[in-house]
Amino acid sequence: MSDRALAELYQKFAAMLDTGMVPARCLTVLAGQYTGSTRRALVAMNANIDRGSTLTEAAAAQPAIFPPMHVRLLEIGERSASTITIMRRLAESLERARQVSTSFVTRMIYPLLLLHAAIVIPAFIKWLAPGGGIGAAVRYLLAALLPLYAIIWFIWFGIRALRRIDECRVLMDTVVVNLPVIGRLVANIAIAQFVHTLELLYTAGVDMRESVSLAAESTGNAWIGKRLQLASPYLDEGDSVAVALAATGVFSAMMQGMIFTGVETGHLDEMLQKVGDQAQHDAVTSISRLAIILPMVLYLAVVIGVAMLIFSMFREVMIQPILDLL
Repeated sequence: MSDRALAELYQKFAAMLDTGMVPARCLTVLAGQYTGSTRRALVAMNANIDRGSTLTEAAAAQPAIFPPMHVRLLEIGERSASTITIMRRLAESLERARQVSTSFVTRMIYPLLLLHAAIVIPAFIKWLAPGGGIGAAVRYLLAALLPLYAIIWFIWFGIRALRRIDECRVLMDTVVVNLPVIGRLVANIAIAQFVHTLELLYTAGVDMRESVSLAAESTGNAWIGKRLQLASPYLDEGDSVAVALAATGVFSAMMQGMIFTGVETGHLDEMLQKVGDQAQHDAVTSISRLAIILPMVLYLAVVIGVAMLIFSMFREVMIQPILDLL
C-alpha cells in the first residue's frame, strides 16, 4: 500500500473511532470501501478481532499494510487510550513524507530531461553530419542509453540487496549523510521523522527514554538512528532530553536551542513540533538547491559533449583532407 493510501486509511479509521464505533465495526465499513489485497487484509483483521485479538495484534498480522514501527505506535496508542491521536498523527507523518518525496521527484524531472538531452543532441549531430545518417544516430543512442539504464538498474537493485545487511546499511547511510548537499537533505528528512515521532510518543505519555529509542528507529537512516540512540545513557543518568539530544551531535545549534527552550518553558511538545517543521523546511530547501546544481552540471556536460562532436566533425571535414594532401 502506498503512503498516500495508508494515510487515507488512518484518517478514515480515526474518524470512525472518534464517533464511538468499535474497531471491528470500523474494519467492516472500511473493507467495503476497498478491493483486492487491501480488502482481504481488512477482513482478516476483523476476523482476528472477533476471535479475541487486539487491534495491534490484528495489524501486526498484516505486514504488507502496517509497517512494524506503525504497529508499535498503535500498541502504545491502545495502552494510553490515544489510538485516534496516534492514527491521525501517523497520517500526518505519511503525508509530510509524501510531500517531500513528491517535491524531490518533481524537481528531478528537469535534470533527467537534460541528461537525456545530453545523449540525444549528439545523436542528431551524428545524423546530420557528413557520412552519418539515421543508422549512425540509432547506434549512438543504443550505445549510450543501454549502458546508462543497465548501470541505473544495477545500482538500484544492488543498493536494495545490500541494505538488507545491517553492516552494509550503516556504511551506506554513513556515506550518504556525509555527501555534499544530498547528505544535508537526507539528514533533515531523518531528523524531521525522528522529532515528529518523538513528539507523538511524548504527547501520548510514553516514557522519554522509550520515546527516544523508538523514535530513533523511525528515522530511515541507520547512521543517524545509531547517533540518536546515544541519548539513552544520558537519560538514564538523569539528564534532560535537551542535554541528551545535544550530545548526539545530530541537531544544529538552532534546533538544540529550540529544544532547550521547550524543556525550560514546559512546552516541549510544541517546540518539538516546530523543530520537526524546521527540519522538513530545510529538507525542501536542500531539494531546491539540488535542483539548481544538477541542471548546471548537466548543462556543462551537454556543452562539452556538443563541442567535442563539432570539433570531431570539423576535423573530419576540414582538417583531415588537408592532412591527407600533405
